[in-house]
Amino acid sequence: ELRRGRRAKGQAHCYRALELAPDAAKVHYCLGLASRRTDPVAAGEAFERAIALRANDPAPKVELAHLRRKAKRYDDAVELYRAAVRTRPDDPDLHVHLGYCYRKLGQFQAARVEYAKAVQKDPKSYFGHLDLGWVLVKLDDDVGAEQHYRAAARLRPNAADPHYNLGNLYRRRSEEHTSELQSHSDLV
Repeated sequence: ELRRGRRAKGQAHCYRALELAPDAAKVHYCLGLASRRTDPVAAGEAFERAIALRANDPAPKVELAHLRRKAKRYDDAVELYRAAVRTRPDDPDLHVHLGYCYRKLGQFQAARVEYAKAVQKDPKSYFGHLDLGWVLVKLDDDVGAEQHYRAAARLRPNAADPHYNLGNLYRRRSEEHTSELQSHSDLV
């Protein structure tokens, strides 16, 4: 029911399934999916219950982490994404999401590590390259940033962000170069 966009019907079936199997993790997970857009609090509770029932399943952790990230609870999201990454270490999207949360917390080195893992696991990860470029600028690695912005632009030639970021990078470099030349000419 959920896949066909019938959320209310899906929720009703999930609640009926809960009556029949109150300790089924997959039912709580399904209820969380059905509720996440209309009632994020109820969705969070359903995902937490699914996690309590089946701690080794990364799916409810990822969904709860997404909810926490959207609520700007980045510390909570980091812990959930890290737990999911331990179960699915080769999932590049998890590394991108984890990198984003680290970035929002101002932990740029940790973000760099996660974005680098994402592009290592999937060289075609547009957001991995784009966000790694952004973090590298913050870490004063313009050469690395340029490389990843260019990779993002190759992956999505019609996307504005990598071109905009490259433009800003080149503009800043030009201003710094002009400033260095001005300082040098002042000395002469």
